[in-house]
Amino acid sequence: MQQNEPSDSSGESADGVGGRYANYVLIVLIIVYVFNFIDRQILSILAEEIKADLGISDADIGFLYGTAFAVFYAVFGIPLARLADTWIRKDLIAIGLGFWSLMTALSGTARNFASLATFRFGVGVGEASASPAAFSMLSDYFSPRVRATVLAIYSSGVYIGAGIGVFLGGSSAASAAGSSGWPGRARRATAPRTRCGRARRCARVRRSARGARWPGSHSLH
Repeated sequence: MQQNEPSDSSGESADGVGGRYANYVLIVLIIVYVFNFIDRQILSILAEEIKADLGISDADIGFLYGTAFAVFYAVFGIPLARLADTWIRKDLIAIGLGFWSLMTALSGTARNFASLATFRFGVGVGEASASPAAFSMLSDYFSPRVRATVLAIYSSGVYIGAGIGVFLGGSSAASAAGSSGWPGRARRATAPRTRCGRARRCARVRRSARGARWPGSHSLH
């Protein structure tokens, strides 16, 4: 997706904005979004094993998968979006990725409902950092002419991550049976080395010109 580059009016580097580098940033952010939904889905895939191991009910699983995650995701999403308006967005995404990956891995150490709920709270908080900052970055990296398409491509990470999460959970069932069980599968799903590498890659993304004006764009009043 090629377009003219914006001028840098905010002091941030605009190198590579609007060209191949912008497409690279889009790919990085899609992968982060894929990880986001893999970690979101993993609990539902392992629900039956978790219920048997921790002795919790269907209602408890519903709380862990829905309420525990959604409430913290929604509540912390607003201040984290505000932080994305004023702080370094790529660093916010990288820190959020590291935090929610850690919380997902720690879920495998939970020995009771309370500890697992605490880690799910953490997953919700960490994941809330990703989309607001990503939308903001992509709006600066791509012109208004292609922005809707770019955001639609980014949003495809939701379904890719959901599909991969279900696949990973199902395909690892046989290999984990009788060995590490659901805790091991939860930890392996986070792929720690891959996540660390992706967080570093995200943190190294060039900073785009925040709120830059694109040639041919018009302000709406």
